[in-house]
Amino acid sequence: MAAVFRTQSRARTSSVRERLLAAAAQVFACYGAAGATTRRIAAEAHVNEVTLFRHFGSKEALLDAAVQASVQHLPTAPLPTEPEEPLTEITAWCENEMQRLGGAGGLLQHCFAESVLRPEQGMQAGDVILDLHTALHRYVEALQRSGRAVNTASVTAAVAMLVSVLVSDALGREQMDRMFPPRNESAHAYSQAFLRLLDVRESHIAV
Repeated sequence: MAAVFRTQSRARTSSVRERLLAAAAQVFACYGAAGATTRRIAAEAHVNEVTLFRHFGSKEALLDAAVQASVQHLPTAPLPTEPEEPLTEITAWCENEMQRLGGAGGLLQHCFAESVLRPEQGMQAGDVILDLHTALHRYVEALQRSGRAVNTASVTAAVAMLVSVLVSDALGREQMDRMFPPRNESAHAYSQAFLRLLDVRESHIAV
């Protein structure tokens, strides 16, 4: 009976902790660190502030843990290790990444905006972007091994440009919509431009 009680107690503790982490991430994404008060977070998690402090000790510790947990749930989608249809593959990847980044837009924006005061959170958000760069660079290396990416001088610029435009589109479209292609065409347009810059030899990529 004691073992069952301990298991149930741990489950309740875990549930409360997870609710606090989710609530903190959501409130932080909406209001930033200054506006993410313990009262707001506790209300969002349906607990009292005493419970919040008992689990995390301080608002700062809770926000750090919430950002870290959120970033860990933002893995970059994989790209094929053996490219077959680059335009199709890159387009699908771009669509996924813009949707993924857009879903965490508020969190990432506040992490970057407040990185001077909270450098650890800025670095964690930066890691999300670096993961895109790493995945895309590996895909280009696979294209090179297949003999299809011939403009090796443009690799660094092409990868940086595509990652930058995906992040800008995902995080800034609401404020600067006229800068970007129509939403339903953007992933394809970015992918075409990227592959042209690399001079990928594919008959179905328009010249």
